[in-house]
This record gives sequence, C-alpha cells and structure tokens, in this order.
Amino acid sequence: MVLLKSEIVLKTGDKAPEFSLLGIDDKKHALSEFKEHQALLVVFMCNHCPYVQAKVSAMNEVAEKFKGKLAMIGLTAMTRQTIQTTVLMP
Repeated sequence: MVLLKSEIVLKTGDKAPEFSLLGIDDKKHALSEFKEHQALLVVFMCNHCPYVQAKVSAMNEVAEKFKGKLAMIGLTAMTRQTIQTTVLMP
C-alpha cells in the first residue's frame, strides 16, 4: 500500500454533493436514495485486500446493529465479473 496525500474538499459536518454511480445491477444509484437513513457509511474497498477481509465481520456487525438507521454502500474498482465470482458467489 502507498500513502498518498489528498486534498480535503469536504469538512466534518459538510453536506455531501449529490452523485450517482452505476451498480452491479446495471442501475444508477444516487446519494439521495439513502436520505431516509440517519447515516450513510461509504466503504471504499477491494474484497481481496487483506485489510478489507479483516474488517468484513465488523462491518456486518455495524450494519446489523444500526439496521434501519444506517445505510452502507461499498465502492470498488473491481470488475463486475470479479465481484460476481469472488464476492457474490464464493
């Protein structure tokens, strides 16, 4: 892993700008779809990363503990085929 310095655009408490991304279901999903939740956890991940693998059970526990209040989405650079063969159908 390499630590890269990035420019901080949003500060704590700032409202995130609206955006949409294509999901593995071929549908566009927008940030506004999650507005009924009290919080949204966005996880930038690659499922074959050992750091991500080490935190999967903790993320599942958080999702269960805050079910109905917290929405959780994962963003990845993995291809759909990789996700389907390594994540969805292990």
